[in-house]
This record gives sequence, C-alpha cells and structure tokens, in this order.
Amino acid sequence: MILRAATALLALIALTPIGAHAGDVYIETGIGFSNISNGQFLFGGLMPASPDAGAAFTLGFWFNLSSDHAPLQFHVGLKDRISTGHSGDLQFILNVPYPMFRLELSRFYFGGGVATWAFTKQGSLAGLGYDSNTGAISYAAEAGVLWKVVPYFHLAVEGAMEYVSPPNATELSPRPAMTFALQMRFFTGLSPTTGEDSKKEYDGWRYPFGIEIGGK
Repeated sequence: MILRAATALLALIALTPIGAHAGDVYIETGIGFSNISNGQFLFGGLMPASPDAGAAFTLGFWFNLSSDHAPLQFHVGLKDRISTGHSGDLQFILNVPYPMFRLELSRFYFGGGVATWAFTKQGSLAGLGYDSNTGAISYAAEAGVLWKVVPYFHLAVEGAMEYVSPPNATELSPRPAMTFALQMRFFTGLSPTTGEDSKKEYDGWRYPFGIEIGGK
C-alpha cells in the first residue's frame, strides 16, 4: 500500500515543473468527524445506507512547488484519509492514501486526488487487517480556510468529500464520505529546491483566519 502510494507521489512530482524559488516542505495532520453515506456496495450488506457519524483522521506530506510569496501556489503531496462510521456495535472504516494536488491562495485552498485503491474494515472490533478492494478507484476533493498562526505552524478548517467506484459495481459507493476537520500544518523550514529557511508572512495569534480580534 505505502509503496504504491509513494510511487504515485514521486511520479506526480516528476511531472510537475518546479520554480526557481519553490516554497516549503510541510506535514499536515487533522482530526474531525465523518459521515459515510450509501457505502453498501463497498462494505457489503451489513452497512446501512446512513450509518451514524464517526471520527475522521488525516495525515499528509506536502511540497509547495511555487514561490512562497506567490499569490496562487501549487502544492503536491500524499494524504492518507481515514473516515469512520458505526451502526450499533458494527464499525466501518474507509482508509485511502491519495496522491493529491492543491491550489492555495492567501486564505483558502482547494484540492483533489485520485487513487486506484480503497482499503476498508468492518466488524464489532477494528482489528489489524484491511480489505484491499482490488480494482476500486477513489476520488477526493477538499477545500479549507487558513489561519497562518506563526511562520512554522498554520491551522485550517477543512471540508472534504470522497467517492469510491468499487470493483464489480455499477455505481459509486460510498457517495459520498464527507469529512469536516481541523488541520494542523507543521513546516520543516526547508525549501525543496534550495534547502534554505523559508521566510513566510503570518497572521499571529490575534488574527484567526485573517480576522482581527481585539484592539491594538
């Protein structure tokens, strides 16, 4: 799973032109809640059409391939999404690592990805193993609002949707898996091209998502 995802990410990076003054390398992780709808074709008949909402988790490794001060930036990365739901004692987990792209403005970002895999598990206990669902194709789209707290730590509120085309199925399932999460972005302080420290603009603690709180 990890080897296939890493190979896809390296191919994406190799095909993307890198500017002379590219920006940052960063790690992004998030936690929130998810709602998996109409997942019966992927998970099987034990899953109801609308299970109860569950927790959501994300972990991503990203490269900013544009200048750090460009008004519109292009990022690529590998992002693992875990969405969960439950019905009584039954737990349902969707886990998809996506090669991703992202367009980022000063306060907002939009992104998406496609993966030729979708890993699932279900039952009364989570267990250790996933079903690989060979032949599935997964699609993800995301949008977020950024708060640039300090130069090496940003926060974002993010919404995302995932659709899966299961093997041997005639329709998408789930359609969709929705997540809403708080994302935490940790910068390495290095540029992927020069290895030098990045000098970023930032909001400070008084300006969540660019909105001033309190007087001077």
